Amino acid sequence: MAQRLGTNEDLILALSAFEDSWGQDAHNKKLHNIFGITQAGGNNLSFTSYQACCDYWERHYGNAVRNVQNIKTFAANLRKLGYNSANSNYDATLNLVYQAVIRYKKSCAVK
Repeated sequence: MAQRLGTNEDLILALSAFEDSWGQDAHNKKLHNIFGITQAGGNNLSFTSYQACCDYWERHYGNAVRNVQNIKTFAANLRKLGYNSANSNYDATLNLVYQAVIRYKKSCAVK
């Protein structure tokens, strides 16, 4: 998905890690909803597979992040669409998760 959107894969990973509590959100797991997508801020949407969730996210939000390479613009563009509008600290928290993704990937790199 990141390649199709021309965006940094770490941004997509950070978004998923943030919205799905690093894969630990049992509710989202049951719904195959790794991006915590809701119906206009209400109930979480349910998907038949993780791929279906990714396809939905790309169709609905992908253009907002197309060719974006930094977390600040990534978060700001999603916010313009009303993404996670209930969380006033969304940008800062997403940035912290993004930094954690970078650190984790670096610690796992082959030396």
